[in-house]
Amino acid sequence: MNIKIKRALLSVSDKTQLLELYQTLSKEHVEVYCSDGTYHYLSPHNEYSNLHPISELTQEKPLLEGRVKTLSSKIAAALLFDPQNPAHQKDAQEHNIIPIELVVCNLYPFESEESSDLTTLIEKIDIGGVTLIRAAAKNFQNVCVLIDPEDYALITSSEVNEKTREYLMLKAWNRIADYDSAIAVRMGKLHGQHSIRLSYHEGEPLRSGENPHQEATLYYHGHRHNQTPMPVLYGEKKLSYNNILDIDSSWGLLCKLSRLFPATQAIATIVKHTNPCGSAIASNLKTAIDLSLAYDSVSAFGGILSINQALTLPLFMRLYEHFWEIIIAPKIDPTILAFLSNSPKRKNLRLIQKSLTSPSPNFEGRFNSETLLLQSKSDLLYQDLPKESISPAILHFGTSLAETAKSNAIIAVTQNEQGDLYMVGHGQGQTNRVQSVQDALSNIEKLSATEIANTYIISDGFFPFSDSVSLIAKYGIKHIVQPGGSIRDKEIFEKCKELGIHMTFTNVRLFKH
Repeated sequence: MNIKIKRALLSVSDKTQLLELYQTLSKEHVEVYCSDGTYHYLSPHNEYSNLHPISELTQEKPLLEGRVKTLSSKIAAALLFDPQNPAHQKDAQEHNIIPIELVVCNLYPFESEESSDLTTLIEKIDIGGVTLIRAAAKNFQNVCVLIDPEDYALITSSEVNEKTREYLMLKAWNRIADYDSAIAVRMGKLHGQHSIRLSYHEGEPLRSGENPHQEATLYYHGHRHNQTPMPVLYGEKKLSYNNILDIDSSWGLLCKLSRLFPATQAIATIVKHTNPCGSAIASNLKTAIDLSLAYDSVSAFGGILSINQALTLPLFMRLYEHFWEIIIAPKIDPTILAFLSNSPKRKNLRLIQKSLTSPSPNFEGRFNSETLLLQSKSDLLYQDLPKESISPAILHFGTSLAETAKSNAIIAVTQNEQGDLYMVGHGQGQTNRVQSVQDALSNIEKLSATEIANTYIISDGFFPFSDSVSLIAKYGIKHIVQPGGSIRDKEIFEKCKELGIHMTFTNVRLFKH
């Protein structure tokens, strides 16, 4: 059912797009009532003579230095009035209550207040605005509530349909919940309490959970305005819980490497079950992808490929024969989509276009059965890694891969004569480091003598015993990078000297459980 807007109440701190909305309402002959600041902002444009101060409704002036402006029984009744209710009709007639069909309100910007002074923070807590929004949202069947300038364009006439009102009502309730949460967290922090309140919206059912018998839903932080951070440009097969985890791991690794290496370098990462199984940095994307696949194409089967440059049709045709679950790129040539529309061979493939500069929180976390774990990200530690007798490029490349892989992680990387960097082995998720070393060295026989001479073994944790060092030495590898921290560090260092291996201690552990 549509409602017709005859009167609107405007009380905003953010004046973005406000004049355009007022002009739309004025052309529809809507009477507009405003709080003081909003009234003074719009009054120079009152060519329709339909603009009124809110005091004309309340018959009161602002009190307590402006703390009380819109808190009024007249306004509350005007917003909560149900025209279908005989008791409401009786009260409205008896008390001269004039219904209001539209509320436009955004709150004092409490979240952006940087001051930690209690008095300052208290003055940034909105009371009247929250009351207006709550009342309008409660009575959304008869009142429309606008809290975001991005939604002002939804009001194109004096009539608003039920679907629009429902959307705006849900957005209003979420805004109030987020606002109250921000106040509670900030006040708690000021008084020595550490708490966190997470706000995720617009749950989207996924194809399946971790296993087919489990259900899963993807939620987004903040409102998307019909925009998704993971637009699937091609692929009818819906994303699953496992797909989302792999996308986060693959694209996260790619973005990390993109921050560490020049934009002119082509980067490719392949992830399977959230673990890297191929990666390379080269002068061109074709070489980077070929090197990523060269040493473990079996693990890459059904994996997630991420690249830092545009996916072109010629490049895609080289990838076409390999089975990929998902390919992610910052830009995807539309001709690829046209080609795939006429080719059912890869109906399970998904192509996703993502920005390399998408905002990312500086923390990561995990829900457990009774707890929520949060920790800071470790990206900033890279600038402190030792660089003596080891190339910074190899160090950054190898440690980024080791940080992405599950513990115990051993990553083997090398550099060819052209200067290309690529992963040649990986052992991860093992409960003992010796097994991870064996896994990482399983494809070493594919390497040339030059590649072996340039191979570095990167460990996410310390070597507790020298047995892993002896195993590495059997393959002729001369470089080990590890964080150190074992009571046997001296013994292991001496073993490396005995076997002709140079060992670099980073003092940065990179466990990932």
